[in-house]
Amino acid sequence: MKSLSNQVLLMGILSEKKQEAESINSSQNKKSKIPLFVVEADTFLSKLESVSKRSKSTIENISNSLSKFANYMINIQAKGIAIEKFGIDLCTADNVLLWLQYEMNECKNSARTRNLKLSHIREFMFDVSNRYPLYGSLYINLMNITPLREEEKATPCLTDEQVVDIIKVAVTMNKGVRNGTMLLLMSETAVRVHELVSTKVRDLDLSDEHPRLQVMGKGRKYRVIPLNSDTLKVMKNYMIKYHPVPNKDAPLFYSMRDGIPKELTTKMIRTIIQESGDKARLSDPTIPQLACHIFRRSRATSLYQNGCPIEIVATLLGHSSPDTTSKYYAKPSDSQLKEAQAKSDLNIGWNDIDSADEESKKRRSKTLELLRGSKLKIKLPN
Repeated sequence: MKSLSNQVLLMGILSEKKQEAESINSSQNKKSKIPLFVVEADTFLSKLESVSKRSKSTIENISNSLSKFANYMINIQAKGIAIEKFGIDLCTADNVLLWLQYEMNECKNSARTRNLKLSHIREFMFDVSNRYPLYGSLYINLMNITPLREEEKATPCLTDEQVVDIIKVAVTMNKGVRNGTMLLLMSETAVRVHELVSTKVRDLDLSDEHPRLQVMGKGRKYRVIPLNSDTLKVMKNYMIKYHPVPNKDAPLFYSMRDGIPKELTTKMIRTIIQESGDKARLSDPTIPQLACHIFRRSRATSLYQNGCPIEIVATLLGHSSPDTTSKYYAKPSDSQLKEAQAKSDLNIGWNDIDSADEESKKRRSKTLELLRGSKLKIKLPN
């Protein structure tokens, strides 16, 4: 989405375009055909796939939001409406608010998820209003919906020792070499799961001088992540076992289906991580429930807490701004907080405070004296 100032400017432009379109429509004395939601949604999603820099998972999330809104309108809000009569004129702020509330009540969406879905429907209507200025007011009204305040929850992280324990457990399970190697690579490189899924053999460089992994992150931006010597050895052993005759276009981590190596799905990786965590938790009950993102977050936090500058951590994660890294990933340790507090010397002079307190008592006494002869009924603060 655009910046706030650009949005305000756009609202003015859309309003002008809407007035022009209404004037032309009125002068021609004929009713415009209302664009269908499904047709416009398909056009919008096709454009995202062909010209935008959005990742595949982001486009899937936007498609999912639009689908859920359509299902809500057809089956609940405008129950019984034929899909060929579901026009974008029904994408009103009132209907969107009712849908978002339904998602929170029935699907237990968090404020964060609700806000994300709101941004998806806004982006869709922004695109529609550019092609159909007559409906620009719908987008303007959507921009007036206030996002909910998101609760900041403490996100769990793993210690380095816990990461090692989980990887050791993964190695002992079915397809242990593949799974253990995969978790090790996720932990060291802090890649996103969808980045790992799409990684090919050609993206791995195991030269002794500069071993590294290349991944394509959000916005279709490539970044290169160096590998340490221990991970280099593990990856070489993995390649001998799983890619004895390397095919550069083959998925780096795969499962065999119908005799063909297919890339692992996000769901499969999530299952591997959760099963490894559940088994490791038998020995260490402090290990939290594991989600795919926990290795990424734990790596960022570990690097930052061990003195790595936040800018370098942000580069490793593929963030365009260190602010994102500090907000969601790298958190200061207790020792860092204590060190920061120690550097902040307030130089509190207790004697000065005592003197100020005496002055305050004298002023209050004089004020009371003045009010005794006054007709005003003034209640002084305690």
